[in-house]
Amino acid sequence: MDDKKTAREIFNKVINFESCSRTLNWEFGYWAGVIERWYKKGLPSLRPIPQNVNFADDVLGPALPVSAPSYGDPILIDYDVSRFFDFDEGFAKVPYDYWIFPAFERKVIFEDERLIELYDYDGIRKIKMKDGSSMPFWLEYPVKNKSDWEKIKEERFNPDSITKRYFGEAEKFIEQSKNRTWPMAMLGGRVGFFGSVRFLIGEKELYFAYYDNPQLLKDICDYLCDFWINIAEELMSKMDFDAVVFWEDMSGKN
Repeated sequence: MDDKKTAREIFNKVINFESCSRTLNWEFGYWAGVIERWYKKGLPSLRPIPQNVNFADDVLGPALPVSAPSYGDPILIDYDVSRFFDFDEGFAKVPYDYWIFPAFERKVIFEDERLIELYDYDGIRKIKMKDGSSMPFWLEYPVKNKSDWEKIKEERFNPDSITKRYFGEAEKFIEQSKNRTWPMAMLGGRVGFFGSVRFLIGEKELYFAYYDNPQLLKDICDYLCDFWINIAEELMSKMDFDAVVFWEDMSGKN
């Protein structure tokens, strides 16, 4: 029976358009405050999320592959919800950093009880609501011209760093992945050619650059494409994968 199959087996059947009695039972995620309300209404608290999180903090479900560091912010996972609803084992990604490495130093400019203005780990100057009730207000980005790109490319996207970007218990993860029952992906968050570049130069600046400085965008995207291909070759030399994930943050009504 297909119901006896592992999450990995079901995933590969579905993704390859093969017959299967069911799809995966997964959810993408929740607000932390919602899960706190569920605890109060009777959700068994066996592996709870931390008490000091904000209402709007993301708690990830099994449908979202987790691995990339969030540059100082905690990654929250919904263990108790998945257990209660008997969700299938979730996606996983190699504990590996595909983006800015090493991260920028975090520098606080101003702070009060509600707001904090800072240069964050991604090199972006921003104002953030401390309670997470709003998206940040982005003020300044690390790449403003070609010389900025050349500098960040050398310091934070250097090919010499490719074998050094694993984090956590990487060797243990690689060994466990050999006989896994869950699907595994590589690439993902920040691996793309619009949303990623936006985090380097800014959204408004990106739109203008398509017209005013297309060569800079071509240089950035060509370089990142080759860089991520080299990363894929490094990862595939150590393990096999069920999927490759590309991330974008481009959406619209039409």
